[in-house]
Amino acid sequence: MKKEQESEQTEEKVSKWSLIKYNYQNNPPFKALIKLLGYFVFFIVIISVVAIGNDSVQDSKPQYKESTTNKINEKNYHDMLEDLRTTTKSINYEITIGDNKYLLTENITDSEVTGLLENKDNIIKFSIKDNIIYEIKLNEYIPNSEIFANFNGTYINIISLIDLISANKATKMLENDCVVYNYVIDENTFAVTTKDSIITNIVINSEGTIYDIKVETED
Repeated sequence: MKKEQESEQTEEKVSKWSLIKYNYQNNPPFKALIKLLGYFVFFIVIISVVAIGNDSVQDSKPQYKESTTNKINEKNYHDMLEDLRTTTKSINYEITIGDNKYLLTENITDSEVTGLLENKDNIIKFSIKDNIIYEIKLNEYIPNSEIFANFNGTYINIISLIDLISANKATKMLENDCVVYNYVIDENTFAVTTKDSIITNIVINSEGTIYDIKVETED
């Protein structure tokens, strides 16, 4: 009985295959349908392979996330100090000694520092050249080391101040969109503020004398 059933199933499969083969060879519409199904299956296989390949490539690429953190002070701090020697338009000091206030404006060139020193009683035009202080009267340069007798000469000469700061180590702090470099040099405190890769302000507290230095850069 079992052998008869197996024989019937085999004959049925052969009969179906023969029927399909016959129709494929003698029935054009049936042949076209079979070809269409073949193309359909072929395209499904191709699309599947491409999709799998794209997923693999995508997974292999490094994933980058756009940073929303503001980039602060991209330029090296040492370069910012050096820029202060060459790209500065003017530097404005406000010096406070007890109840006395002085305003000092400096302009930097390649060869000298020139400016004005003003207090409530007087205005002096000066020049610092080759570390010598001159008072300028009617375009005449007169050596006068007493002009800055009340101040620290290293702090008044911006070039000497840059040399001093560059030779010491600072602690770095972030304040809003600025970076502040703090120093303690000879028991005096220095705070150098930078913003957008530029030094904007230097504040020095030297035994109660406050030097508040504002930096104006060229456009």
